[in-house]
Amino acid sequence: MPVLNPAKAGETHVSGSVTLKQPAPAGTTFEASVTLQDGTTTTATILPSGEFTVGTKPLTAGEILSAKVTAINGNFKKDSQTVSLTVDAGLPTNPIENYDVATPMMQLAVEGDKAIKGQVTLVQPIPNGTSFKAMITLPDGTTKETTINSSGQFELTTDALVAGQTYTAKVVATNGANMKESQSASVTVSEKEETDPLVDYNVATPTIKQGVAGETQVSGQVQLDPDWPAGTTFEAVIVLPNGRTRAVRLDSGAVAPDGKFTINTTALTADQKVLVKIVAKNGTFTKNSANAEMIVKAAPITDPLETYDVATPSVDPVKAGDTKVTGKVELVTPIPDGTTFEAVVTLPSGKQVKVTVDSNGNFTLPIDAVKAGDKLTVEIIAHNGDHEKGSDKVNVTVETGNPGETNPLENYVVAKPSVDPVKAGDTQVTGKVTINKPFPEGTTFEASVTMPDGSVKYGMVDINGNFIVKTGQLKAGQRLIVTIIAHNGDHEW
Repeated sequence: MPVLNPAKAGETHVSGSVTLKQPAPAGTTFEASVTLQDGTTTTATILPSGEFTVGTKPLTAGEILSAKVTAINGNFKKDSQTVSLTVDAGLPTNPIENYDVATPMMQLAVEGDKAIKGQVTLVQPIPNGTSFKAMITLPDGTTKETTINSSGQFELTTDALVAGQTYTAKVVATNGANMKESQSASVTVSEKEETDPLVDYNVATPTIKQGVAGETQVSGQVQLDPDWPAGTTFEAVIVLPNGRTRAVRLDSGAVAPDGKFTINTTALTADQKVLVKIVAKNGTFTKNSANAEMIVKAAPITDPLETYDVATPSVDPVKAGDTKVTGKVELVTPIPDGTTFEAVVTLPSGKQVKVTVDSNGNFTLPIDAVKAGDKLTVEIIAHNGDHEKGSDKVNVTVETGNPGETNPLENYVVAKPSVDPVKAGDTQVTGKVTINKPFPEGTTFEASVTMPDGSVKYGMVDINGNFIVKTGQLKAGQRLIVTIIAHNGDHEW
């Protein structure tokens, strides 16, 4: 007859034992069967020791079970007496016996960190009165424990972690005197990856002083953002056309407190391209500024006009009543780059009138009407930057005109014109003048426009005083001089 162990509500098995009398007939096996209150019967083989466990549906409190042992030999069977058992309604002695304590997940550990961190999923529902802690085994084999918060997170403060060390953690659930552990999880401390301290730092672009052929150094300046990462040094680096570089540290004696630096080089040549950049260095990391570029200028001539011959102009005869002085000058070639020419007439009063000489050497100087015998001086001035050079002066005496001829315009007043607004892109100048009456018989009127290059354009004035002077396309900022000229025979005013 079998002996049954107590059974509790919720369990899914019935266990017990039986004394198997020896010797048993050869070929005999033994089987335990359990019949539940609903009539369901399940069986299990009895171990040689006489112990057995029979699986069942979940048991309910107060349910009455029956069990027996059956000896089997071939087609023959023999049953023991039946025993009964009432299922106990009491709670399990260990409330966490069937609780699943999850394996923790370890957070990545990096050398230099000062904590081991992890997290565990606290499976729901959690038996009342249950608490959790993390047990962490250190590389030297000792263990330390730390609490787990309600989110399942835990953290153990340590000394600075060392690459290659391994830490192992498990979760321990405690309920009264009962404890249950999870499986263990480990983390090995990894080497710390170097981060670039310069990644967000802006390396300022330098400015370079204009270099001149023949010089043996390049100078510049840079205004560095003072909030640079600790341990950062800076160099100014020059890249020469042959690809070679030269550098100077910005904390060296070659650099002033205001960021000005000087880099020694071989003699610079005209049109040579020089690149300078600032290089920030921090450990194994570097970061460059944008390149500053400079094209070396040719060494300037002290005075580009020093040996240039400014030719003496030829001046057309000037007669009493004339209101302009015209002439021509030969522009000796080669002309130094950047040179312009100006014609200057000095009047008897000492007043000077100046106009630009056109590209063909022609010039027209507008003047007030002159009298016979007036003395004029005409010269050509060459300009180049701050330098200028004059031609020999030509003295001109105003002629009387044809013998016995009087100037019918001598006392006639030519009115000042009004000029319509002129815009860039226009190709003509228009305006109007009041023709004072009476005017001398045989008098005609002409409008003249003196262009910026000294050339003069002309257009007739109609009987109503209107005029149009064709100029060619005009540009913004050009200065034009508009004059009305009265003509009568050889006389003009």
